Amino acid sequence: NGFIACLKSADLVTTTTEYLAEKFRPYAKKVAVCPNSIDFDLWKPIPRPSYLDNQIRIGWFGGDSHLEDLGLLKTLLPRLCKKYPNVRIVLQAPRVPQWASAFSEIAGGQLEWHDWVDLRYYTLFLASRHWDIGLVPLADNDFNKCKSPIKCLEFAALRVPVIAQNIIPYSNHLRHGETGFLANTEDEWFEYACRLIERRDLRRQIAEMAFNDAFKNYNLDKNCRLWEKAYLDLSEVPHGSGSTRCSS
Repeated sequence: NGFIACLKSADLVTTTTEYLAEKFRPYAKKVAVCPNSIDFDLWKPIPRPSYLDNQIRIGWFGGDSHLEDLGLLKTLLPRLCKKYPNVRIVLQAPRVPQWASAFSEIAGGQLEWHDWVDLRYYTLFLASRHWDIGLVPLADNDFNKCKSPIKCLEFAALRVPVIAQNIIPYSNHLRHGETGFLANTEDEWFEYACRLIERRDLRRQIAEMAFNDAFKNYNLDKNCRLWEKAYLDLSEVPHGSGSTRCSS
């Protein structure tokens, strides 16, 4: 098909994960893995207002392609809200009508739904949600396995500990119990959420380790050189081999 033809015609294909690179290598001349990275000059936590001190703010954010991913939350979130009256579910997402059922069982006053914003204000608005815990559910399919762990990285940059689905791309990114929790079943999600809700010290410990890992391994200041190297290496293509084409 057309996509395969593009891969075969390109001198270089860039992608963000090794898993996706393996999908492309049978068709591409050359594949470079340049991971999604964080510009830490943009991702800064905002001081928390004192009126939120008694709340535990559990967050999710994403676009309108995540309906299947949200299936788990439909029963998990009401369980947490019922057990912990001080929990607030704080969403940063477009108000897609099909999503209403995913959050309809949350008790009144325990749901905040903030609409999506212009990309220029993206990091600022996420920081202003003042999340204590981040949720990163993901449906188990091959399309999702080709994604990068960018949501975990963005939570980490804001020093928010996460619970994520125990599948690639998160299972080969998070260190379970150290830089986040990896959950398979709803009961596991509930267990790890309860631990984080009840233990402020654990939230801080995991958030700090996740931040340090992201700063060390996914810092745009360092990783931008991977893109530079990938494209400079194309200069090694012999003269007369035709024009250089890239796909990413």
